[in-house]
Amino acid sequence: MSIEGEIFLRYKVDINKLVKYGFTKENNLYKYSKLIMNNKFRVDIIYDNKIKGSIYDINLEEEYTNYRVKDMIGEYVSNIREEFKSILLDIRDKCFLKEYFMSEQANRISYQLIKIYNDYPDYPWDDVNGVFRNKANNKWYALIMEINENKLDKNEDKLVNILNIKLDEDKIQELIDNKSYFECYHMNKKSWITILLDNSLSDKEIINLIKISHSYTEEVNEWIIPSSGDYGFDIVDYFNKNNEIVWHQNIKVNVGDIVYIYAGKPYSCIMYKAKVIESNIPNTQTHEYFSKYKYVMKLKIIKKYPEDLYTFKVLCENGVKAVRGQRRITKNLSEYMNKDLQ
Repeated sequence: MSIEGEIFLRYKVDINKLVKYGFTKENNLYKYSKLIMNNKFRVDIIYDNKIKGSIYDINLEEEYTNYRVKDMIGEYVSNIREEFKSILLDIRDKCFLKEYFMSEQANRISYQLIKIYNDYPDYPWDDVNGVFRNKANNKWYALIMEINENKLDKNEDKLVNILNIKLDEDKIQELIDNKSYFECYHMNKKSWITILLDNSLSDKEIINLIKISHSYTEEVNEWIIPSSGDYGFDIVDYFNKNNEIVWHQNIKVNVGDIVYIYAGKPYSCIMYKAKVIESNIPNTQTHEYFSKYKYVMKLKIIKKYPEDLYTFKVLCENGVKAVRGQRRITKNLSEYMNKDLQ
């Protein structure tokens, strides 16, 4: 591949910026020239649907081509080659937009995600399938792929870009129409959905759904822990008499974090909001169930909730499908539970 081909791979020109940069239009071509190497050489750049550059030796009045020979590694030719590359890179960065993917809509979506989250796609398998990750924890929230459209059970034989995002299972079933929304290709169909990026949906609609997917990767310093009533422990009776408790800890919590205590059957709801007042306390308990935990934490109850407020159904609607162990709550659930404080 040529120097120009490597530098401008997957970049799209903005003609207005090209003219502003200094290119002049002659017939159907855009031309730009610059002197280099103490005015001994002239670089001519032409844009005609693609960038093509040439270097002329002014003294000899002939084209200089040694910089294109990879085996030529002397200092002089290397300096000329680097100056040529520097000019091309400057033109690219100031006059072109990166084309991360094949379709225009896929690229527009990418530009918006970069603007909103400052997240750029990375390509773990090849240079056509790009993953967007939350930089805070490296979790995926969007995957843009290039596939044959017939893999979506459509009677088309052409390459298209699709978008995979994570949504609530009920939302996925609500959206699937086998026109723009499909069962997820190549990922978990219960948690992810595939969107065809063919301009049949607006960018705004897609971005709003990606924001939901992103929310599943946003961690908050709030946790949910289950209390099943095992071993004869009655949590309701206990907190009717006490407002502090030592609890086993198998998650990384810190002093000041919020912990929501989920009471199992017959309640099946979040009943208490607590604050961590001590964490990572060495565990000295000998009970066979509790002794397996290396650390415990001390919680102080700061609020009790009615049994019908934060039911298991509400948790499911906000991204928490199971409470089998200690875990972070979703951003959706945090916002839902704290909406009265905003």
